[in-house]
Amino acid sequence: MLFAVPACPQVAGEYRQPSNLNRNSFFVLLGYTRGPYFDEFVNWANNYYAQEIGSTDSIGNFKGGVDFSLGLRVRFSRHFALEFDFLTYTTKIKQTFHSSQVGPISQNLELNVASMTASGLVLFQFNNTQRIVPFVGTGLSAFPIRLDHRIDFWERHTKTALAGNLTAGIEVKLLGKAWGTIRGDWTLGKTTMTVAHPFGQPDRFELNLTTAQIQAGVIYTIQ
Repeated sequence: MLFAVPACPQVAGEYRQPSNLNRNSFFVLLGYTRGPYFDEFVNWANNYYAQEIGSTDSIGNFKGGVDFSLGLRVRFSRHFALEFDFLTYTTKIKQTFHSSQVGPISQNLELNVASMTASGLVLFQFNNTQRIVPFVGTGLSAFPIRLDHRIDFWERHTKTALAGNLTAGIEVKLLGKAWGTIRGDWTLGKTTMTVAHPFGQPDRFELNLTTAQIQAGVIYTIQ
């Protein structure tokens, strides 16, 4: 339905494509990404240290981090475009488990995430003087992930996974070829991630690739 709303009048010729819309754009965005989530590992760690060493401490989940994004938009008609986006951010988990039975044990995980997304966009721009343009899109995200895990020793693990992507936002005309934008992005998917395992624990756990992003930045039109 989202694609059909602008497509029907365009095909019917009611909205002609002016030449100044048939351009490419690049964008720079800064924001915050929440996720992914390492529920299986967090639950295992809290149960293990509570049962094995009697610790009352508990480790939390990945909460997210400040992200930076660069992208390119190829607009091939008034209402439709393809967008290619590269995003990167880092999120961490750190907790020391204390016990009267043994000395303190630290769990320190750092997740470095890159996201490469290709999306099809629908832009709701119906005339040349429209200064606020909403848009929605859907696509596929590839997540190259690096997990650094320090406990009694240090290990690095890498993985690339796929997730579905949904985006929505608005663009506001600033001046000349520049537009400001605010957008939200959501991904949904799952993979498994290897971790260090000095205590006989499983060597991998499920990593939930569900993320929520809020970003703001500038889009600049190029010929």
